[in-house]
Amino acid sequence: FMRVGTDAAGHHVIYSCAGAARNKKPVDGCKHLCLELERIFDGNNAPGRVVLVVNMAGLGIADCNPMTPMMCLSIFFNHYAERFFQIVLWGMPTIFVGTYSAGIRIFNPLTQSRFIIHRTDVDRIRYAESYWSNNPEMAAWLDA
Repeated sequence: FMRVGTDAAGHHVIYSCAGAARNKKPVDGCKHLCLELERIFDGNNAPGRVVLVVNMAGLGIADCNPMTPMMCLSIFFNHYAERFFQIVLWGMPTIFVGTYSAGIRIFNPLTQSRFIIHRTDVDRIRYAESYWSNNPEMAAWLDA
C-alpha cells in the first residue's frame, strides 16, 4: 500500500497491487494498510479520506486466501469507515465477479456505492479523467 497523490476532491489516493505482493499473509497485508492509514492521518488525528485503488493484475491462486476479504472489510468498516471514500478495483478477474456480486448485497446502498469496479481500460480511463486530471504526475504513474 502506497500513497500516490491526491485526487480532484482532495482525497488521498492509496495504490495496492495485490498480485505483486511477495508476502501473501492476510494479517501482514492488513497491518501494512493500517500503518499506511495511520501515517497519512497522523495517528488518526488529521482530517481526510482515501480512495483505495487495488490493481488486481497478476492475481493468482496464492492471493485467494478467504481470510483476506474478511479481514480487509473489518478494517474498512469497523476501524476506518469514515476514512474510505471509494475502493476502486482494477481488472477484477472474472472468477471473482460472481463472488463479489453475491457478497456486495449484504451491505447497505451507501456502502455498496463505495466500491467501484473497472473491468476494462475504458472504465479506468474515464475514472482517471474525472478524478485525477488535477494531478497529472499521479495519473501518469497510475497509468504506467
